[in-house]
Amino acid sequence: MSVNFFQHINVYCERTDASFWSEPLNAVSNLAFVIAAYFAYLAYRVHVETPQKTSLILILCLVIIGMGSFAFHTFANRLTGLMDVLPIGITILLFYGFTLINVFKMKWWLVLVAFAYFPLGYWGVSFPVFDDLGASAMYVPALVMLIGLAIIAIMKDVHSSHFLIMAFFIFTTSLLFRMADEFVCAHFSYGTHYMWHILNAATLYLCVRFYMQGRLRDIDDV
Repeated sequence: MSVNFFQHINVYCERTDASFWSEPLNAVSNLAFVIAAYFAYLAYRVHVETPQKTSLILILCLVIIGMGSFAFHTFANRLTGLMDVLPIGITILLFYGFTLINVFKMKWWLVLVAFAYFPLGYWGVSFPVFDDLGASAMYVPALVMLIGLAIIAIMKDVHSSHFLIMAFFIFTTSLLFRMADEFVCAHFSYGTHYMWHILNAATLYLCVRFYMQGRLRDIDDV
């Protein structure tokens, strides 16, 4: 059976029809990702003396996430839905891998083993106990990843570990706003999903700051 990638999707409180600007706050709030990328790049220019190509890749990912999410919250179809979720997933995996390799200095084979966490994590949130979280359950593995990396960073005495701790608490709050969108809809027609964007941008900014300043050696990485 063929899939209609241009089929309209309406999943957030703010959208009331299929028009381009039916989600004004959800759309415009994606500017937060571009702002986060800008300030992350300023921090890169100030704090990083030798090239870190992976840091620049993560900064670019912030912009791509904002663009993809903007496309979804304006056109709102299956195709733009993929443009929304794929950059997020790729960014999470890149940050996870880059951190394990360049900050924690894990061997390649251990990194490959560590990546088994994500399929196991997504399998875990498929259990009925997570049903009340709805679609937000898919982000629980990322939340657990943040606190896990923060604990390892503290144990390894990575001087930028405080960025990850802040990112964990902000992302937790962000998830609460994402889940609240449907519940507040009857009382506030704009919902709360736009706060998910703003707080996620702050979370990713802090993750990039942790990464670029947590490198244990300043080398031109690959």
